[in-house]
Amino acid sequence: SGPAKLQYNTFLIYSGDAEIPENFVLRFDIKLSAHGNSGMQYRSWILDGDQPYRVSGYQADFDGAATYSGICYGEGYRGINAERGTICEVGNDHRPRVLSLFAEDDDLKAEIKIEDWNSYEVIAHDNLRINKINGKVMSVLLDSDVEMRRTDGVLAIQAHAGPAME
Repeated sequence: SGPAKLQYNTFLIYSGDAEIPENFVLRFDIKLSAHGNSGMQYRSWILDGDQPYRVSGYQADFDGAATYSGICYGEGYRGINAERGTICEVGNDHRPRVLSLFAEDDDLKAEIKIEDWNSYEVIAHDNLRINKINGKVMSVLLDSDVEMRRTDGVLAIQAHAGPAME
């Protein structure tokens, strides 16, 4: 009957010996399958509760349809913080607002390779978060929400709810 479907998003959480610095550049390669949906969590926190391996926080999103690839998502934390092609700021009202459009979504989407390897880069410096795919800036977030922004936390890779993915 095949593998069971995940009922909720779970995460492979980094628990290595190396401390994650407050400011960093994280580079990794991903192969996007046409039906995949995942993300890299950073400056995130582990959730308590009856569903193990759950986290909330900033996510560098990627999916096989390239609908969300490159956005700054807030897993259990505000939702979409910055769409592809935008510079957004979250203020003390905890809501993102678009400051500028620097590229068209379709032009950036064309840079993402489906069923092939892509280089992803996440820059987290103070209150700035930048997501890049294949060398192209995809989204920029300024988190000026002094009360809720995160300056540190865990790294984790998302296993999205639903059917099995590679």
